[in-house]
Formats: sequence, structure tokens, C-alpha cells
Amino acid sequence: MSPSDHTFGMLGAKAAEEQAAVGPASHEQARRQHQQSAQGLFMVDVAQELDRARNKFPHTGAVAVALMEEVGELAKAMLDESPERIYREAVQVAAMAARCALEGDPALDSYRQHHQGVDATPARGRRP
Repeated sequence: MSPSDHTFGMLGAKAAEEQAAVGPASHEQARRQHQQSAQGLFMVDVAQELDRARNKFPHTGAVAVALMEEVGELAKAMLDESPERIYREAVQVAAMAARCALEGDPALDSYRQHHQGVDATPARGRRP
């Protein structure tokens, strides 16, 4: 065993002792922190994808159709693709869902107004 292996082994044992002494509550706290970090990173990726999508497709026509297309791509990726591909598709679904919530879908405005009798302009950019 090299000196570095021995030192690493000692450090690893010390960390395990400290972790055992801390108890299950700290494990749960660490799990929550990791989960929050992963969620935060996902939301950053969604915001970046939302900006990219708005630049590439500045008009909001047929947003609902685009969302459904992305959902289909996510479903296919979940059946056949790598975790990285699934993640990318999930980010695109979330970005399109954000566009629906924030911008609405003008392609559906007349339908909403005439057939449903509801305001033709959904809560664009506002929380209801």
C-alpha cells in the first residue's frame, strides 16, 4: 500500500466515522441539498433553452402543438435513448410548457373566445 493509499484509507475511515456519528437526519438533509442542487441546475438549463427557443422561434403560434411534439420526443427517448438524451428532451418539454404558461398560444385564442367563451388572452406572464 502506498503512502497516499494509506492516507486516503485513513481519511475515508474518518469520514465514515463522522458520518455515522451524525446520524440519519444528516443523510436526509444531504439528500435534500443534492436534490435541490439538481433541480436548480435543471431549471437553469430550462431557462437557457427557453431563451434559445425564443430566439430561434420568436413567434408564439402553435405553441401547444410544439409542446405535444416535444412530449412525444421525450416519450420516445425514454424508451430508446440514453439518460443524457432523456434529460435534453425533458428540458425542451419544460421550456415549451413555460412558453404556454408565459406567452399563451395565439393560434388558440379565437377558439377559446368563440367556442369556450373564455378570455382569448390567457394569463400571459402572470400567475393566475
